[in-house]
Amino acid sequence: MTDTIAGTVDPHHTLSFQMQATRSAVSPIALMLGLLACQPAIAQEVIADGDVVTETIVLDESGDSLTIEEGGTLDVADADGVDASGDDVEVLNQGTLQTTGTNAAGVNSSGADADITNEGTLTTQGEASA
Repeated sequence: MTDTIAGTVDPHHTLSFQMQATRSAVSPIALMLGLLACQPAIAQEVIADGDVVTETIVLDESGDSLTIEEGGTLDVADADGVDASGDDVEVLNQGTLQTTGTNAAGVNSSGADADITNEGTLTTQGEASA
């Protein structure tokens, strides 16, 4: 696209200027990828067969999930195994989830609509504080 603009430099001379307008098109695929990159991250934690995790797993965003596969172990001392404070979190234990210590829950769920399924071994030992 080219526009011509007349400009006066001198009463006897007329100069012609050309301006070019650039158009940029964004690929629909690039636009979709950009929009997807702006979505909040959802944690999808997996403790696989043979893996042993000894730190609390935190599921604090809506839709976060944890799967402990058969042969996987979550073994936490003196703290909750899973802190599920986000809404709509999912916890599936098909392996071993065990905690020990004061106030150490296997799964501490405080968010709305949690889905907690135990198909493995879940053991919690300890005392509740007063």
